[in-house]
Amino acid sequence: MWFNTELFKKRNLQIGDLEKLTAIKVKDSELEYFLNEDDLKRFESLNYIKYIKGKQSFFERVRLDKKGSDLLIALSKSGGIDEEAIKIKDWVILVYKKKNGGIVKNKAELERRIIWFKDVTGICGNFLGMLIQSAMNDTYDPECGQNFYDSKKENPRLILSNLAENLFWMPDSHFDKHYTLDKSPLFIYYENNKEYVEKLWSTYLDEDGNRVK
Repeated sequence: MWFNTELFKKRNLQIGDLEKLTAIKVKDSELEYFLNEDDLKRFESLNYIKYIKGKQSFFERVRLDKKGSDLLIALSKSGGIDEEAIKIKDWVILVYKKKNGGIVKNKAELERRIIWFKDVTGICGNFLGMLIQSAMNDTYDPECGQNFYDSKKENPRLILSNLAENLFWMPDSHFDKHYTLDKSPLFIYYENNKEYVEKLWSTYLDEDGNRVK
């Protein structure tokens, strides 16, 4: 799903709101873990949600109102060209085409996932480039002479990544259309190795993301 950052800012939405509204739309069975009552009150005050009649809990009766549905549609429309995402996409494609077992299936989808990842994490510029480089350096090479699990004993940061698009978000199936960070191998890599990644950042980048070495 393409994410319109400009509209997101204009509507004064909060980080995570897109995922929460999407969960309401698809009637996620674990909705109560995505939302709390303050979220519901805020969405209701903005006329993004409504409640159907019934004796169930708020989480079981909540639905998107027309304004909320229109917002999700509008957020999925492009707000312009992201030159940085294009550069990152082209670089990732070159790396994956050269790496053993690397695959690039859908360049446009790769770009969409890069833009989404930047938007929801706030990681961009050289910070994102260095994170991607680190993850790709820690990708398992089947020609190393060891299986993945033995290799991971030597390098605990090791990950599996053959399809370029799936580095940023990996769907469970072709029915899975909504990007979420819990299915982003790159974000999971960052979370699992945050101290290592942030040490790389502090060593090679200043606070504005400019290279110092």
